[in-house]
Amino acid sequence: MAAFAADRKGESSMSWSERQRRAIEARRKNLLVSAAAGSGKTAVLVERVIQRMLDVADPLDIDRLLVVTFTNAAALEMRERIAAALGKELSRQDLPPDRLERLERQLALLGSASISTIHSFCQSVVRQHFHQLNLDPRFRVASQAEADLLRRDVLEEVLEKRYAADDPAMFLLADCYGGERDDAELGVMIVELYEFSRSLPEPELWLKGCLDVFAPPEQASFDELPQAKLLLRQAQLRLGSLAVAAAELLELAELAGEKEVQLAQEYAAVIDELQAASTWSELERACRQGEKTAYTRLSGGKKDPAGQEARDAFKHGRDQLKKQLEKVYVLVDRPGEELLEDLRHCQPLMAALVAVTLEFASAFREAKASRNLLDFGDLEHFCLAVLRDGEGSSAAALDLQERFQEVMVDEYQDTNGVQEAILQCLCPAASGRLFLVGDVKQSIYRFRLAEPELFREKYESYPVLGEGYERIDLAQNFRSRANVLAGVNYLFRQLMEPQVAELAYGEAEFLRPGLPYPPCEGKSLEGPNELWLLEETGKEAAESEDDGAVEELPEGFAAEAALIARRLQKLQEEQVQVYDKGLGGYRPLAWRDVVVLLRSVRAKGPVLLEALREAGIPAYADVDEGYFREIEVEVLLAALAAVDNPRQDIPLAAFLRSPLVGCKAAELAEIRLAGAERSDLWDAVTVLADMETEAGRKAAHAVELLEGWRRLARRRGVPELLLRIYRDTGYYEYVGGLPGGALRQANLRALYDRARQFESTHYRGLFRFLRFVEDMREGGADMAVARILGEQENVVRVMTIHKSKGLEFPVVVVADAGKQFNLQDLKKPVLFHKTQGLGPQVIDVNTRYRYPGAARKAVAHCLELETKAEELRVLYVALTRAREKLILTGRLKHADKAAANWCRQSCRSEELLPPGLIAEAKGYLDWLGPALVRHQAAGDLRRLGGAPQEECLLPDESSWEIHICPPAAAESTGAAALPDDWFCLEKGQLLPGGEEAQTAACLEWQYPWQDAVGKAAKLSVTEIKRRFADVDESARAWPARSGAVYDRPLFLQAQQGPKGGEYGVWMHTVMQHLPLEGRLNEEQVQSVLEELVVKEVLLPEQAAALEASKIAAFLESALGSRLLASSQVRREVPFSVLLPAEEFYPEVAGQEETVFVQGVADLLFKEGDAWILVDYKSDRGLSPEELASRYRLQLELYARALGGILRQPVKECWLYSFALGKTILLEEAARGN
Repeated sequence: MAAFAADRKGESSMSWSERQRRAIEARRKNLLVSAAAGSGKTAVLVERVIQRMLDVADPLDIDRLLVVTFTNAAALEMRERIAAALGKELSRQDLPPDRLERLERQLALLGSASISTIHSFCQSVVRQHFHQLNLDPRFRVASQAEADLLRRDVLEEVLEKRYAADDPAMFLLADCYGGERDDAELGVMIVELYEFSRSLPEPELWLKGCLDVFAPPEQASFDELPQAKLLLRQAQLRLGSLAVAAAELLELAELAGEKEVQLAQEYAAVIDELQAASTWSELERACRQGEKTAYTRLSGGKKDPAGQEARDAFKHGRDQLKKQLEKVYVLVDRPGEELLEDLRHCQPLMAALVAVTLEFASAFREAKASRNLLDFGDLEHFCLAVLRDGEGSSAAALDLQERFQEVMVDEYQDTNGVQEAILQCLCPAASGRLFLVGDVKQSIYRFRLAEPELFREKYESYPVLGEGYERIDLAQNFRSRANVLAGVNYLFRQLMEPQVAELAYGEAEFLRPGLPYPPCEGKSLEGPNELWLLEETGKEAAESEDDGAVEELPEGFAAEAALIARRLQKLQEEQVQVYDKGLGGYRPLAWRDVVVLLRSVRAKGPVLLEALREAGIPAYADVDEGYFREIEVEVLLAALAAVDNPRQDIPLAAFLRSPLVGCKAAELAEIRLAGAERSDLWDAVTVLADMETEAGRKAAHAVELLEGWRRLARRRGVPELLLRIYRDTGYYEYVGGLPGGALRQANLRALYDRARQFESTHYRGLFRFLRFVEDMREGGADMAVARILGEQENVVRVMTIHKSKGLEFPVVVVADAGKQFNLQDLKKPVLFHKTQGLGPQVIDVNTRYRYPGAARKAVAHCLELETKAEELRVLYVALTRAREKLILTGRLKHADKAAANWCRQSCRSEELLPPGLIAEAKGYLDWLGPALVRHQAAGDLRRLGGAPQEECLLPDESSWEIHICPPAAAESTGAAALPDDWFCLEKGQLLPGGEEAQTAACLEWQYPWQDAVGKAAKLSVTEIKRRFADVDESARAWPARSGAVYDRPLFLQAQQGPKGGEYGVWMHTVMQHLPLEGRLNEEQVQSVLEELVVKEVLLPEQAAALEASKIAAFLESALGSRLLASSQVRREVPFSVLLPAEEFYPEVAGQEETVFVQGVADLLFKEGDAWILVDYKSDRGLSPEELASRYRLQLELYARALGGILRQPVKECWLYSFALGKTILLEEAARGN
């Protein structure tokens, strides 16, 4: 098996370490087992359970134990392992009768033992005490999808009710924090605040307490508030890095000159003054004074060329220091008095937000109660309500305390506040019956509102609380080779710093090898850890100040993916051996032994899969999305949408074009043309269904299918409808015969299963199901494509770091280390923090200006540090998945600058890197680079950064290889991506395996269609006229009527009259809406203009600028009389047509290229069996002949295109000039139709 469950050790013939045995055998005290990665914590937990059952001196039945696991799978596995251990013990022949009886009793009790997740335990407590909670005993736990649907409906009702109440505070809240078009953003904020509060033991109390921050006493000083202390800490973190930079600048100045030294000393003095501030007020005054400092100016005259390099280095350092100092000034931008006013300014808005959130919580609770539903949060809170009685334990809690003699919790680092309160009710502090297992360094679920500080608080306090408490550190790793562990230790002893990373990495946290790898006869994976750095160039290397996009464009990742593929190929070519714990020996490396870990698989997973497959490496990406984009699923969803409402043209067209009906493109066009001009596609289908053509027969079949399915949908549910569609069309069997048929059929089964799950909720019906699917797609909650891959499949796994937790692989590639952290959540209008409360943006309602106030800055600072600490733990989890080989890859911009920066930041005698450096990192490379540049193997990296080779080294036993790939290698997807071939490129030689003739042919190759390069493939008729007609197109202003005002900016309104283009648009608008039931005189046309103003088609100023007489003159003309007599009139007719490109570009003649031409005809009316084309013109100062010459080409193209599309000739082309009040016939235009 490629991926082994983490921390497993075989129970048979187990030799426990001293600390493991202590964790197994310690009794009558609260124990915290801090179990590092690969330390066998699950095996220890299972062994403790077994020994508690079989203890000769103090045996304990298994139903007297409560074992809480993180997942249902972990609970099931633990039951299986306990059952296996009992079964093995029962198989012994020398068991005494009493022991045999006890073992059989434990095996019988195992089925009813409390080994479950915390939610399963809570559910059992709530079911036993439903009467105390006024719950219906038949309640059920809602699925996530059902809860989301109900939550959305309740939210809509609550918001509608608040708006209907005309609450000014609610309107102000929506105005400030709603979206630009609707209140969707406000709704999301309310739900997120509700969910966040539910992770705390007293959500309503916490919500109300959040408002205290925004009501400081009138005489309060900002320095007294906790926000001031947090902001001061944030500034001091940055100033710590600045002090180091100022010292380095002074060293550079000593090489540059006296004035440089003076300037460096001035900067150092300013930074010292800022660091000396002990309150916010002092820091604010020091910042304002620092901004006013008159620094020494460096003269720009002639200087000694010998010192120019030193001066340039000084200027660069000065600029960087100045930029960082400006960030401190921006942070400390306002005095405390103004920050206090900002807090008070936000109070009404935050009060309204808390009020509507509490109202939503109440309404949501009532909605769930009316449906007998609970969600997972309800289970926790109701369980806590049962176990609490005021400040103490309830009778139910006392009963459970009597029943459970020991409570064991696995993965304790991922517990939240509510779960901790439940555990405290079950095990009072002095009970000595709590056994907690976890590793705070692997707490990576803060996004699920886990609180690692609960573990950390016990980690620090248990050793000093006395005899009733004990902390046991399991640091011995039974998974990885010594060098992998040494590499992890080397990195994190520099990076895990308590102030930023929330914990220290000392001797107790060091990973120590516990699994002896035997010698290998062949080539093993033992060797240095690897770091591959690819330098980006061009657009990819453009400087960016963004805090990290949610998902970068994946194109730049292609070179890194190609390098990973080549590196894995090379491992296979070397025929390396991996150690198999199950076999107890070595075997050849298989693809299933390799995993590539990404922070996010969504965008870059497909790029990596493509690179691996191109290299001939089978691969599989574990992606929780893409299901709704699978073609077979899209076909079924289109069919369901057509069943729900066949008058939706796009789903109906997709249904007709799909294999369910099988219409070809030409047949689909025939169907559409069968309908009336303004009819929808369904009308056209029903019309053509009566015709005896191939398209008609398919249309009739489609109508028959849809009508039958619609009848079924009114009587039965969506699952039955899907089965009927599969049966009527044979689509399930059809997709089974396509490539990847098994996967496609699995996707269709998954759609049926999802529909069946949906129908089991209170939401039923086809319309609601389609709305549910649409909400999932819009909200990004896609489903994973059906998986048909087994664990033993010989493929490289590509997965996220979070999904790899609990697994181990012989070869681990941690890819995309250059990706920036995702800090988008910090840009939300209101931030939440469990201790700091709410952090809103301050909004000036009048000016719509928003800026961060003190509460916002304080909360953002806490969240950013917590995010960085979690990212550091995510990196730790990624690196500790490796058993034998660890490879890291990443892209960086400007390798020389990055290396120089790393060398400068890490050149210090202390082991820990500066806290400011750790806090301000934007990605993993910002940590890995400064840490590894101090390693003895980083000589190339230090040379690139211009640092002394022996300076600031941090000696270590770990072994590393650091490869710096130049731009040429990074851009290549072939063999040149590896260093072996670089010397060929450097010396101008041919690459290995190439032929001179082939190389010359490649270098001399010319694009065969060069003449078509730069030629537009899509043109409008207006653009064709502009490009190819040889006429003067100078714009001429239309004479204005007095008093007219137009909708251009004020500074343009000084010009007299509208532009010709504006006037023409208004005239075209009138002609489009002009009634054609009969002749209209000038007064009647003026009435039409006034009606268009009432309908808001025109502005009053626009209508006033138009001359009704010009429009009436057109209708009174002979051409107008013919128009009014016509039975078919079309206005503003869009068209598109493909024409030979050589008509517009003679140089591409003979190449069979086409140009897509599109335009809009102003007016078409039918006369007999042909069409009359009319185009309106507002040009001034041109004679009829000039107008005809100017627009002849345009009208010829119109007539040609429309004649071909309508399959009837355009016999006449006319212009109507509003300026001249005349109709102009273009006699030549109709030729060729």
